[in-house]
Order: sequence, then structure tokens, then C-alpha cells
Amino acid sequence: MSATGIECSDETVAFIKKWRRRDNKVAAVSFKIKDPKSMDATWVVDTQSTPVVDGKKVSAEDQFNEVRDSFKKYQNRVWLAKVEYEKDGADLSAIVYLLRRGQATKPSGADETKKQKRLRKMCFSTRMVYASSGAAIKSNVSTKHSEEYDHYDIEYADLATALAKKI
Repeated sequence: MSATGIECSDETVAFIKKWRRRDNKVAAVSFKIKDPKSMDATWVVDTQSTPVVDGKKVSAEDQFNEVRDSFKKYQNRVWLAKVEYEKDGADLSAIVYLLRRGQATKPSGADETKKQKRLRKMCFSTRMVYASSGAAIKSNVSTKHSEEYDHYDIEYADLATALAKKI
């Protein structure tokens, strides 16, 4: 159980156990908190990448970009990605834990609509909840690297480089 009391649903735990296996070709999966303001809030699977399109295998980087680009501006999300990298001439793969912090600041130079203001406030109020309760997701999988970022400021190549530099 995390410090916030938000746990993974049984379906989410089963999904992670199946996803983390090497033979699973889905390279990225995101999670969200179902009913974040209720006492029964739980982590559930939000989005997963598409490993095959028209009978052709999709690269891990393209799957990573698919999930990264699927987020809306104000969404906070925890997600896991399988990142392939090269170290000392060997091709390796590792799971990376990612925490996306959605935009919580007011857009500059423009009036925001009521819907945008509501979404921005909700994003700001759940930022810490996602950060502190993400350990419930992380505890179900062995990760080699963790990264927190804002908006869309994350690149697959940067993660591969960070993994290659790890001891």
C-alpha cells in the first residue's frame, strides 16, 4: 500500500505481471487513478501501445512515442516503458518508470475557458497524489530507471542513453 492509500486493482496487478514478461511485445503502458477523490480510488490501466500494425512489428521507440503523445495537456500519468539500449556492445532491454506531470500553469496570453480552468485545477490537485502513490505501480515491477517530467518533455533516445550510462 502506498502512503496515499491508493492501491492497484487486482486486474492491474495481473496485467503488470503479464506485461513485464519478455515475450509480451507491448512496449509501453500507462496507468491512471480511477475515482481519485473517492475512498475506493485504485490504479487501473489507461493506455497501452500497439505492438503490431498491419502484420508488421512496431518498434519499441514508436510504441513509446504513441503512448507519450496520447496524453492530453492536463493529464498526470504514471507509465512504464520497455526501453532497448546498447551497452558494451550488447543489446539490452530494461523497464523504465515514468511520472508525467500535466500542465498546471495558466496558459500565457490567452483567456482560459471554464473547462480549461477546471482541468488545470484538477491536474494541480492530483499532481502530488500521482507522485506519492505511484509506488504502488512501481512495487509490482523491477525497474532499472525512473524519470519525472512535465508535459511532453521526454525522449526515448534520452532514456536509452541514461540506461547505457548506468553501472
